[in-house]
Amino acid sequence: MDAFLTSFGLELQADLDNGNIPGVLKRFKDSGLELPDNISAEKKDDYWLVSDNSNRRNYSVKREGDKLNIYKYVNEKYLYPLIPKLEKRFTTKVHLALDKRIAIPDDSYDYNTKQYVAMYILSELIREVDVPGDAKMLGVVNVDLFIPESDLPFIFGQAHVGTPGKGAIISMLRMDPYSYKGSKPNDELLAQRMIKEAIHELGHVFGLRNCGEPECVMYLPKDLRSLDKKSDSFCLACQKELRFLKKPSE
Repeated sequence: MDAFLTSFGLELQADLDNGNIPGVLKRFKDSGLELPDNISAEKKDDYWLVSDNSNRRNYSVKREGDKLNIYKYVNEKYLYPLIPKLEKRFTTKVHLALDKRIAIPDDSYDYNTKQYVAMYILSELIREVDVPGDAKMLGVVNVDLFIPESDLPFIFGQAHVGTPGKGAIISMLRMDPYSYKGSKPNDELLAQRMIKEAIHELGHVFGLRNCGEPECVMYLPKDLRSLDKKSDSFCLACQKELRFLKKPSE
């Protein structure tokens, strides 16, 4: 799921089509999106992918009507490591639906906290993306999530826990070491954190509750320290409960 940033006129399209990187860079900077000189642009099926190669940020540029809209883009390379772990933990096949990218709803942004209301994004995902039968879905975003009127200053993700649960979202932002001043990129650590949070939130979708065992993947992490401390595995009690919860649909 991609967060809307700003819009351009169609003049940018000519720069993108012609590979005019200096022109693209100038238009981005004129709009207030500060990028280093080291950027690249690649044409995809229905959008252009603009990559800030120095700071590991990516933007999708989509023509929508008479404008080119810019979105904060989640690079699929961060999604592939999730697949084998999710398949193993939930004993099911996982499909990466890159054709199901949707925009984060504008009304999910809170101007006071400068964060995004997680449930608004999750509701949009469930409403806009169809999945077959009792399949579950996981949306990945790169924005700061929170729950209004909660004692938590932020959250790593949120799950839909209806009967049955349909899906969950996780955010890379606070899990990425590079998001913190003075830190260096560490894709391996980012992948480990994303795997744990993905399994945790999908565990809720299947009906599991938070676990009191700090090393269980269903333990609720309130900071990076507790997230890093726990494993990506279910404790014996949560394993047993998950088998029971999945049994009717097997």
